[in-house]
Amino acid sequence: MVILTLRCLTQVPEPGSNPTQNAAVVPVTGGNPSVTANDQEYDGNTVIVADAISQGPGWMVIHNQLNGTWVRRLVETPVINGDNKNIAVKMILPSHAVLYAMLHVDAGTVGKYEFPGPDVPVMLNGQMLSPAFNATIKSSTANIPPSITVSNQDVSGGKVT
Repeated sequence: MVILTLRCLTQVPEPGSNPTQNAAVVPVTGGNPSVTANDQEYDGNTVIVADAISQGPGWMVIHNQLNGTWVRRLVETPVINGDNKNIAVKMILPSHAVLYAMLHVDAGTVGKYEFPGPDVPVMLNGQMLSPAFNATIKSSTANIPPSITVSNQDVSGGKVT
């Protein structure tokens, strides 16, 4: 029996910095880790990452773009060991955004996103797995102006409708 232990120390990269300096190098023990993200129209609530292969539990982390580079994490969702297809990531975005789908390891407490910390980006052949993709809100949704309707009512159980 062989036991492999990975220990990674990392810091939060500054916006516009080179995040590959702070990423985990994952040994290839089966299928290569990968991420596939396609340009898409979305409903204003959920984007889909087409495919991610993770070597162990991990995280699909969505970053947004500013001036041609990723700048900050918007949201993360867990992925399982192996091939993950059509990963639904719930988020609210403007009508158009350039996003990055970045695969992270789940090396700390499994099921708890810990970055900065042990849940660092996955590297393969010196490259971070973080393809860019365009997300454009569906035109049928984009033309609906936001609104809230409230009427006078009694507060029941500390809630209003």
